[in-house]
Amino acid sequence: GEVGEGAKPELFDYAGREAIVSGSDGKCKFKINESALGSHSHKGVIVYQDADGADKAIPFIIPPFIVGDVGGVVVSATQMNVFYASIANPVSISVPGVDPSNISVSMSGGSISSKGNGMYEVNCPSVGSGKAVINVTAMINGKSVSQPPKEFVIKQLPDPVARFAGASSSSSSLSLSAANLTRVVEPSMPQWFTFQGISLSITGFELEVTGPGRNLPCAPSRSGQLTPEMLTAIAKAKKGDRLNFTNIWCNQNGQRVGLGNISVKLN
Repeated sequence: GEVGEGAKPELFDYAGREAIVSGSDGKCKFKINESALGSHSHKGVIVYQDADGADKAIPFIIPPFIVGDVGGVVVSATQMNVFYASIANPVSISVPGVDPSNISVSMSGGSISSKGNGMYEVNCPSVGSGKAVINVTAMINGKSVSQPPKEFVIKQLPDPVARFAGASSSSSSLSLSAANLTRVVEPSMPQWFTFQGISLSITGFELEVTGPGRNLPCAPSRSGQLTPEMLTAIAKAKKGDRLNFTNIWCNQNGQRVGLGNISVKLN
């Protein structure tokens, strides 16, 4: 503010903040470093002497302004560190101190759509170049500021794991009683894969029961259910026999995927 030359103005911040300077040129200058991100506002009073030497006061208000970290854009894949092809990847994007409505987002290597409140959805149709880049622009104090781009790796979904009575391709044995109580071959994602919302269904498999002098092949199942013929073959099995599940196919989010065989010894 300017109150006239020689008025010797003094500026007081109601919050008691320091770094307030009164200029010898009759102008009051408010200087302060804001270390905290977010919205800030200041108000106080300018005191000066009029022509008769009496103190006069002029209140002042500094409108709210936003302090943002120019390099502080936060882009987080909410379930994984990578983007997976052919599925919707949920992502949260924010710039500290900037309202989500003042953030613009674009990407290469896929498409991104806003779901509101800083949440987005990324779709990468194929692995392609193997990477996707998200670009963020934020309006900070009325100025459009580009944030450093964020790069993500695009990967194919891992293959599901087929299980029968809890046994998988890595299992060595299975109890005869558990085998006789089980009616389905089930798919599941690997234990390390924590991404939610993957649609899985077994679309077919074959079973052969083998043992000393015995070989009981069964006609294929066209679903995850064991056929009556398969149930009968398992009921006739003895300890020491082996169950061999082969040609296991799964529908994974609309994609046909071949799964690993299951070969377990009954005990």
